[in-house]
Amino acid sequence: MKIVQYLRSFSSADGGVVRAVIDLATALASRDHAIVVLTTDQSDLPPGWDGRDRRPLPQVLSAHRVLPRWLSRHSLRLGRQALHEAKAALAGADVLHLHVPWDPICVQLARLARETNLPYVVSVHGMLDDWTMRHKAGKKRLFLAMGARRMLEQAAAVQFTSRVEAEQSQQWFSCKRSVVAPLIFDTSAFDHLPGLDVARRKFFPTLAPAPDVPLILYLGRLHPIKRIDLLLEAVCRLRDANEPFHLVIAGAGEPHHEQELRKAVDSHSLQPWASFVGFAQGQEKLSLYQAAVVAVNPSAYESFGLVSIEALACGTPIIITKAVNIWPELQSSGGASIVAPNAQSLCDAIRSIINNAGDAGRRGLRARQWVLDSFGPDRVVHLYEQMYRGAIEGRTVSHHHSPR
Repeated sequence: MKIVQYLRSFSSADGGVVRAVIDLATALASRDHAIVVLTTDQSDLPPGWDGRDRRPLPQVLSAHRVLPRWLSRHSLRLGRQALHEAKAALAGADVLHLHVPWDPICVQLARLARETNLPYVVSVHGMLDDWTMRHKAGKKRLFLAMGARRMLEQAAAVQFTSRVEAEQSQQWFSCKRSVVAPLIFDTSAFDHLPGLDVARRKFFPTLAPAPDVPLILYLGRLHPIKRIDLLLEAVCRLRDANEPFHLVIAGAGEPHHEQELRKAVDSHSLQPWASFVGFAQGQEKLSLYQAAVVAVNPSAYESFGLVSIEALACGTPIIITKAVNIWPELQSSGGASIVAPNAQSLCDAIRSIINNAGDAGRRGLRARQWVLDSFGPDRVVHLYEQMYRGAIEGRTVSHHHSPR
């Protein structure tokens, strides 16, 4: 199949959707599908995907840059030349895959696909669930009325990453063709884990916590939605109860919010018990997961929660709330504790894991195997292939997959 993937921006600063689309394109191309990436921002596309490298690529990938034109301050749409480039990219395609519905270009491309009888599918990426729809609700309802609802309702399939997301999203449009399939997760990096020492050498060259002090890890974007403030309150209660621990906050984000978090650590007198280690990636990130006795994600909202999957893939138990849409699937792994979104519940769950480290470690190892079995590209990519084939054949696509 020739499959065109559209995502407005491939800037890694835009979060997990960028990684998800890259991993999906790579997995599909590795199975001999011809993939074209359509975008307005190629900044963090992998080497060779931008079309400038003319050497044959092992994944047979090509990218077309579509140059947008501002029609108004708040509406980014394609101008005449950009639409011409888009038509050229779609020529001979079997299916078009649109990512993130709150994008006027998605509406344009869906209209173009309908005009040329090209089937298209839409991945919602958490943009229609309850939490998202409560923010700027008026603008979003207007956008639905002005074309996005038609785009969704006339799609050959609409894809969700969890049953929770599907149930919450479908109140906003008449969805007759739904697919629930997880994001593709590249498990190859987790087959051989680096061990704990890599993280300790990188992040604690001096004044390292003693090896027997349990490390509590937050890893992710530093943003108010992540509710790291709740985690700080929770560890304050651990400190006051004389529980041994060291909190590691790994990530980058809005400088203003990071400064607020550092001030909160100071105001709570948590300096001896907490460290900011910055952005972690590659083997150092995996080692950091391994070094932690638990990874905590107290976020007020997560569409999928890739960080939680990564932690479990390293054998590290996690603590999350039901704000993570795939919490039922994570709970079934045996490695996730689901708690209420308040400091005391977080504190109690962390204390339980620290005080029962042997059992928590065994549950973490079982959860690691669950991730490797359930989320690997070989297991998941065929769900997307089924979705595309159903769209091409004009069948009503409606299937649901949950990790086993």
